[in-house]
Amino acid sequence: MFESTRDLVYIYIMNTRKHWELPLSHLYNKTDLSKLKFKTTDELKISDEFIAQNRAISSLNFGLDLDYKGYNIFVSGDDGTGKLSTVRTILEHIAPMKHTPNDWCYIHNFDHPERPIAIELPRGSAKEFKKDMQVFVDGLLKEIPAAFESKDYEDRINDIMKFYGDKKNNLFSTLEEMAKEHNFAIKVTKVNVVTIPIIEGKQIDEHEYAKLDKNEKDRIEKEREKINEEIVKFLREIRVIDRKMQEQIESVQKQVALMVADGYLNDLVEKYEKEKEVIDYLAKVKNHVLDNLNFFLGFEDPNANARKQPQRKKTLTEYEVNVLVDNTDTSGAPIVFENNPTYFNVFGKLEKRIEYGFYTADFSMIRSGSLLKANGGYLIVQAMDLLMNFQVWNQLKRVLKNREIILEDPLEEHGLIATTGFKPEPIPLNVKVIMVGSADLYYLLYHHDEDFHNIFKVKADFDYEMPKSKEFIEKYASFIATRCKENKLKHFTKEAVGRIIEYSSRLIEDQNRLSAQFGKINDLIVEANFFAKNQQSKYVDLACVEKAITEKRARVKLPEEKMLKYIHEGDLMINVEGKAVGELNALSVLNYGDFEFGRPSKITARTFHGKSGLINIERESKLSGKLHDKGVLILNGYFGWKYGQNKPVSLSASLCFEQSYGMIDGDSASSTEFYALLSSLSGVPIQQSIAVTGSMNQRGEVQPIGGVNSKVEGFFDVCKLRGLDGSHGVMIPKHNVKNLMLKEEVVEAVKKKKFHIYAVETVDDGIEVLTGVPAGKMKKDGSYPAKSIHSLVQKTLESFGKEPSKKRKKKSK
Repeated sequence: MFESTRDLVYIYIMNTRKHWELPLSHLYNKTDLSKLKFKTTDELKISDEFIAQNRAISSLNFGLDLDYKGYNIFVSGDDGTGKLSTVRTILEHIAPMKHTPNDWCYIHNFDHPERPIAIELPRGSAKEFKKDMQVFVDGLLKEIPAAFESKDYEDRINDIMKFYGDKKNNLFSTLEEMAKEHNFAIKVTKVNVVTIPIIEGKQIDEHEYAKLDKNEKDRIEKEREKINEEIVKFLREIRVIDRKMQEQIESVQKQVALMVADGYLNDLVEKYEKEKEVIDYLAKVKNHVLDNLNFFLGFEDPNANARKQPQRKKTLTEYEVNVLVDNTDTSGAPIVFENNPTYFNVFGKLEKRIEYGFYTADFSMIRSGSLLKANGGYLIVQAMDLLMNFQVWNQLKRVLKNREIILEDPLEEHGLIATTGFKPEPIPLNVKVIMVGSADLYYLLYHHDEDFHNIFKVKADFDYEMPKSKEFIEKYASFIATRCKENKLKHFTKEAVGRIIEYSSRLIEDQNRLSAQFGKINDLIVEANFFAKNQQSKYVDLACVEKAITEKRARVKLPEEKMLKYIHEGDLMINVEGKAVGELNALSVLNYGDFEFGRPSKITARTFHGKSGLINIERESKLSGKLHDKGVLILNGYFGWKYGQNKPVSLSASLCFEQSYGMIDGDSASSTEFYALLSSLSGVPIQQSIAVTGSMNQRGEVQPIGGVNSKVEGFFDVCKLRGLDGSHGVMIPKHNVKNLMLKEEVVEAVKKKKFHIYAVETVDDGIEVLTGVPAGKMKKDGSYPAKSIHSLVQKTLESFGKEPSKKRKKKSK
């Protein structure tokens, strides 16, 4: 019947592998187009529904509605799941229904200039108040000088000056009369009052005085002393008169200025009568104006030159209003998205100038940040961007815990600049902060920052997948239609939509589920539309979607092409033909962020006499990660359980990833390493045309792994490069069958029997597929059927347990 035993073995092997080979229907889940009740997406309605994110939406609504300390929101999830767009959409819906917050501004503190006063005003009032104060200042600058130039003012001043001038003249006349009685004349200079002796009706000078005899001089000096006493009294009275005259002049000036100022201030007091802080401020403004009329008249400080100090130009900033938050154009609660959360952008800034070697500031140099602009509303920020600056994160926690914002310079806090102690009043803060980031970042903060869970008490977790049900397929189609209509793109045919749905399943690597990463789906929509536009198609058809997918991969697949080149040229030694003992091809995934592909790696096992046990060369050379080490330890545990029930296992073995020069991690090759070990111990060769992936547990079960599609396709590309001959294939865990969404080229090769996909549940199944030899089931006595893999392994281990003959002879002597 059969030509030889080899034919019998071949038939057994083929039948064995066929048992675990997957049919075409398991390799790709094609969209049932009969479920799509349209020809093109322009027949569908626009939908703003949030697809498959009910849990996240519920959490967001809860956090947004709960106005209580600490209930800020952390929105977590994968990129592209619509976290940010969903948050914005929800806020744009609820914010207009919320109360519009008041304005905030800073004004000068006349009592303590280093502590500017923060004032809260009704919406739109801060800008109006600033304008009113500017009108007030402009009016005073114009009208006070004009009033001081009026005839009435001049007449009043002249009357005062004449009145006190007459008084001074009368005092001087009295002094002159008294001096004449004592034969002296009085002369007033700019700095002093001089007495000049008179002899024989004539004033004498210094030379004539020097010629007088001593007795005459003594007489003159005695008379001079009497006159000097009167001069001192005279000067004292003159100073009193000057002071009273100046007081009356200043009183008139204040009366005139007050008439001007009251014309404005009374209107302002009436306008802002409900704002107590404004009324108090206006009262201090009035006093300050009357005490500093030189500000409006252009008078300089008369003592400045004497002090030899430079004068700061008077800018009248004391009467300005620094508006930090203006909600005039805001309707409802403000929504602020801070895309560059630096310290100053978030908390505001104190601008400074240098005076006399110190950094100084005033209230007009305060600038608001996004927190203040969002006060009474919502602040959205990307978590990673914010955490890049630890000062921002620490200050944000402090602000949210205290519920007030204090504008200060971080450099001043660390003593890096010399300041004058400028401290604006804190502003009460009522803002809902929404941080958007990954789940990894959320858990990192939760476990390592003790304040985090008290400040961000609400987590809105966005899912990355959804069931591939009729409901969600229809929602996917509606999403595509919405994107097309909103972005004015060409609409998609039914077949094109079906291909996008299949692409979505490939993204999530699940035949029965769809990806919720709509960012990537939106990119595909845009790129497919580009190709449809280039070929002047009315609609985006299946070919355009296929081209977009192909081109997307082609743009980033240079590393994969280089790897295939190295394999083809023999630099990477991958064997896909024939059989070999103790070696086979494992599959791993190389991920470059925007692109991943499968790479075959040769795994070898060498076994020999000894008691060193199982040596993992990667671990010994410190090139393996913890997960890979765990996989080898599990392998070792299963091996000991399998063959060490009745006697200790005596073995030295080494496992190695050949031509691996970087770090290896993950346990997806643990079953592959086990097969190599069994082959080396049994001496049964492994078919090199079949690559393997899958981790194993201590029960010998093959567990599912990630990246199964990339792994299969990666080995397929290598085999295609060498030439498909019908023997090539990949063995995967049975639990990964539902993850298969293989590219059309692979499916077509399987259809033509040029490539095969095998799915196994246990390592016993796997070794049979690879060798064509039964694994063997353990008998009651602990042995295995003759010529089975486990029987051959057992025999080898028993031989390893025996001492070599030469050593036994030496001991017998």
